[in-house]
Amino acid sequence: MTGPVWLAAILGVVMLGAAVASVARIVIAGRSSRVSDYGIDGHNVLMGVSMAGMLIPGLFIVTAGPSTVIWLIVWLLLALWFAITVIQDVIDRRPGHRFTGHHVPHLVMAGAMAYMLAVMNSRGSHMGSGGPGHMSGVSDMATGAPLVPWPTLDYAFVIFMLGYAVLVIDRLPAIALAIADDPRPLAPRLAAAINIAMALTMGYTLVMMFA
Repeated sequence: MTGPVWLAAILGVVMLGAAVASVARIVIAGRSSRVSDYGIDGHNVLMGVSMAGMLIPGLFIVTAGPSTVIWLIVWLLLALWFAITVIQDVIDRRPGHRFTGHHVPHLVMAGAMAYMLAVMNSRGSHMGSGGPGHMSGVSDMATGAPLVPWPTLDYAFVIFMLGYAVLVIDRLPAIALAIADDPRPLAPRLAAAINIAMALTMGYTLVMMFA
């Protein structure tokens, strides 16, 4: 199965919009007393841009060769950073502290991004006929070449993305109540919408890799 180009284009535009919204969140939080998680916002900026590049090869954001390798390194480093924050949260012994797993979904997302880029880079290295200008975006799957070396891992990522999106959607009423109790967090419903969009788009992209 090959996804329609128009759908990939729409999702790519949505990802760019999510990246812009995340940049706005960082700027507003830095200039006000509103509370935001800069790590997650920065993650969403990078994910929005890189996902858009994968979905719309014509943007020349994620291309075959050095570009894919650079993005792969970026996501490996980001996954490492989130892994460290999760470990620190687990071992935090402060009185009253409990593990919330706040960064776990973004750790998995960063790992999934690194996985997809690694697969794309591996595929690109075996497509010498594509030439230096060949784009390695998801839209190139019309070639019919196999993309996924570890289908089980791919399915696991897809299940996680769908489950996370459903979980965030389920929490939306609680987010609305929390706003009334504490107005300091910056646009929590917007943050939730960004997370939902990114999880669903990543799930779709992963499906397209093994379909």
